[in-house]
Amino acid sequence: QKLPFRSGGSRGYSVNGGVWRSGSGAEGSDEGDAIYHGEGREEGVLIVGWGNKRPVPLCLSVFESGAAVPILVATIRPICDVNRNPMIPKFTRRPSSTRWLTVLAVLALATAADGGAPPTEMLAAPAPQPAQAGFSLLSDYVGRGSFVGAPQAEGDAFGTAFEAFYRVRLGNAWPALPDSGWFLRLGATSERFDFGQTGNLPLPNHLQSIGARLALEYFVKDKPGIFLEVVPSLNFENEIGADSFQVSGLAYVSYPITPSFIAVLGLVGSSNARNPILPAVGFVWTINPEWTVFAIPPRPRIIYSPTPTLQFWAGGEILSGTFRVDGDTGRGENLQSAIVTYRDLRAGAGVTYRGWKPALVELGAGYSFNRKFDYYRAEKGYAIDGGAPFVQLTVGLAF
Repeated sequence: QKLPFRSGGSRGYSVNGGVWRSGSGAEGSDEGDAIYHGEGREEGVLIVGWGNKRPVPLCLSVFESGAAVPILVATIRPICDVNRNPMIPKFTRRPSSTRWLTVLAVLALATAADGGAPPTEMLAAPAPQPAQAGFSLLSDYVGRGSFVGAPQAEGDAFGTAFEAFYRVRLGNAWPALPDSGWFLRLGATSERFDFGQTGNLPLPNHLQSIGARLALEYFVKDKPGIFLEVVPSLNFENEIGADSFQVSGLAYVSYPITPSFIAVLGLVGSSNARNPILPAVGFVWTINPEWTVFAIPPRPRIIYSPTPTLQFWAGGEILSGTFRVDGDTGRGENLQSAIVTYRDLRAGAGVTYRGWKPALVELGAGYSFNRKFDYYRAEKGYAIDGGAPFVQLTVGLAF
């Protein structure tokens, strides 16, 4: 194939091996044509020119097979003059009579052998998009443990959570990055905890919630860059009333520090929580295609992906919810219709399987080391002494 480009006769500078070099312009006209005759699977050409008068850009052009117009062009234009810059040592300069140099470096955009997709096919493929609809169902069990200060009282917990969502694309307004767009996500959620307890402590036998999820999301390809979510819900024991209503929310932005390291900064809040608003800070570090550090609460993880469909992970989980308990329960006057926060801090490991593309199955197990019922407004709390093992299963579909 032939890859034409305009070499240009203006002079400039480039960096080769960390050393600045200068040179003179090409002989002949100020502008010329060059043709690169590529063979095999070379799909890109790196063009570097330098001189000693005016900057020449370092240009990267990527061509589709047989095309005369590049589909991707990136340019870096230096702005300093080597011969006039006192910060550059004398020995790095070259005489101005040195000929103008153009380097054609074929990019290593080769694919894996034995059926790998050609580079142009990967470049021309549609960018991945976030799932339009889906649902997930989670179920877990935490083993029995005794309560602090009441060794005769014991308790375990069985939890379920369900969520369904649907996304509507809104457009590609600011910041209007390539392969990006704004989405409105509408969803529903429910959660329930059932507690098996002995010892006559003033604790609920179950806690539950039902709610809606309204989120505004900005995606770049299939990765969220801006996220704003509001969750109005009813959180209760058995009786639903106006005081069961609460609003929680989450807002964050992500920023790529490097192509492999993304920082995340945000806020999380709940109207009935002890601390209504808390900061949320984390990062995603893609060490290589197999290893990823996903350090974002409430489920930070280190993930190993030996294949595209299989992941092994280890990490933690912060499980917390605020609920309104029933009145007239005989738990004491200050605990009637009180707000209770149920919290469970865990560490564990597991496996995630995506063998069938729309589906996800995840199995995890570990240890719950801090489980507590906190009537924070009444200044009373009941915590499990030590901890207990847990097991968790999640299934989901996303289209």
